[in-house]
Amino acid sequence: MHRHTVEARLLPTTMPPSFLSRRLLLQLLALTSITHAFVLPAARRTLPTPLRLQATTTPATTSTASTANKEAFGGRTKRILDGIAADADASGGAGSSISFSTLQAIDRAWDAVKTGRAAGEAPTFVRETETPLPNAPEFDVVIAGGTLGIFMATALQKKGFRVCVVERGPLKGRTQEWNISRKEMMELVEEGVLSEEDVEAAIGIDFNPIRVGFVGENDEPYTLWTKDVLHLGVSPSVLLARAQARFSASGGVVRENTPIKGVRITPNGAAMELEGEGGKEITGRLLIDCMGNQSPISRQARSGQQPDGICIVVGTMASGFAPETNTYADLLYSNTPTIDKGQSQVHWFWEAFPASSGKEDRTTYLFMYCDAKPERPSILECFEVS
Repeated sequence: MHRHTVEARLLPTTMPPSFLSRRLLLQLLALTSITHAFVLPAARRTLPTPLRLQATTTPATTSTASTANKEAFGGRTKRILDGIAADADASGGAGSSISFSTLQAIDRAWDAVKTGRAAGEAPTFVRETETPLPNAPEFDVVIAGGTLGIFMATALQKKGFRVCVVERGPLKGRTQEWNISRKEMMELVEEGVLSEEDVEAAIGIDFNPIRVGFVGENDEPYTLWTKDVLHLGVSPSVLLARAQARFSASGGVVRENTPIKGVRITPNGAAMELEGEGGKEITGRLLIDCMGNQSPISRQARSGQQPDGICIVVGTMASGFAPETNTYADLLYSNTPTIDKGQSQVHWFWEAFPASSGKEDRTTYLFMYCDAKPERPSILECFEVS
């Protein structure tokens, strides 16, 4: 099996209300979108033959090493990541690229969170002042961060508000698909964010059924088959381009490649101070933060606060699956009981979707939820799970 992409993410699971992370959004959709669940009769013959899931990162093309020459801890992960580091497909996964050095940096950040060293003085990105803006705000709403912000912006612009989207880089979607339900997509149509034609243009693959499963009593598996839950693979780049076109046609303003260096909150609005533009500002009656997990507004709001929980995710895009069985998705699937990992007990979950790039292609995530105690496993331990 050829590995295209490997990535790791560390997601806080407690956020201030102003914070909206597209990664967290997708995780929450996966946990809250089961609206049509049903148990299929055991005798039903139309169920797919489930793919075998193994918690390993060793490619099938790698020969099995002799147990006498067992690799040191971390060696397997380093070998695999070093092997794909120069591959163009190894970047742009779910918002990030990965190398062994990147993985080590993520682990250092995770260790700092667990030990409390991540706390410190709050950044002063947002300041409050009693001095009002000299002129009425230029916009009703300014949205910082365009990847999700463009959808919110289009909905507000369609309702008659004057809206500006400010994006520090180019406003474009990544190549890896988002998974979403058709019902959720049609809600964007109802709000005027997209047309039905836009939705169909963005859909790369439509698959069913969807599996949810756990290991129950006496290690007996329990499986629930559902349908129409995150069953679409859609192109973010198409969605963003279509939404932006509708936004601009409605009079919305997009400022790309425009980093914000600070925000000033006044009695009559908010001013976004721009980097490298000689003191220029963008003003609005309301500022909405859609800048993601590393938003400076979010970091300031939660500075010094240890998150209640963390979602650790190891993901890959791979090809080589049998087309006749690569026809369904795993929404929330666990094929192992709670296991010991270091000083902790952990429980692994899978999430996997067929990909539109080919009938043999599949996007797979292995993830776990935990608190931020010092003894919790490192990201490298999650990669090295066996």
